[in-house]
Amino acid sequence: MKKYIWYASYGSNMSVDRFNCYIKGGIPQGTNRYFEGCRDKSFPIAQSSLIINRELFFAKESNTWNKGGVCFLSNQLSDEQTTKCFMYLITEEQFIDVVNQENENLILQDFDFEACMNTGSTIIENNLWYDKILLLGYQDEKPIFTFTNQNSLTSEINKPSLSYLNVIIHGLVTSLKMAPKDIVDYLQPKKGITGMISESEIMDMAITFENSSL
Repeated sequence: MKKYIWYASYGSNMSVDRFNCYIKGGIPQGTNRYFEGCRDKSFPIAQSSLIINRELFFAKESNTWNKGGVCFLSNQLSDEQTTKCFMYLITEEQFIDVVNQENENLILQDFDFEACMNTGSTIIENNLWYDKILLLGYQDEKPIFTFTNQNSLTSEINKPSLSYLNVIIHGLVTSLKMAPKDIVDYLQPKKGITGMISESEIMDMAITFENSSL
């Protein structure tokens, strides 16, 4: 019997088109990397939005995204910073497969979801980019999980490539239905964006997606 959990995406996987490549397999728009997809290629049975009290920032150098930074979540709760998420109700097995693909096809065969629900987080393996599974809460009696890096990555803050930022903005417009001005206000203060990518660049991308979705 399939067990379902919520996967809370906060980066490029907020774009449903991109996340479908993690489920079905394929090459997402904007990259040349092929994703194997999940063993169970059924699409999510529900979707929802979520806001969490953690800081979002951009760090590391991604080969997939032209050496640009990618999204991570702070390990600490915040009284001031919030992050917008788009959630997919998928099976536990599919979540494991998504984690594997995000970590360059890590071979994680199983994961103790109950233990993570008891402790709030689990380190799956050291020295991975997304090596920490977080429990964010519950919705409709189903646990909400996401993943980030176990370290603060302060010394590895890096601006995202415009192609990566483009996919994130696509998700904010099409999945979360955010207006261009709200997207600018949301992204501009983030570490890796502030002082590195202009408001006008963010606004132009957001307006393009808003117009194409009308």
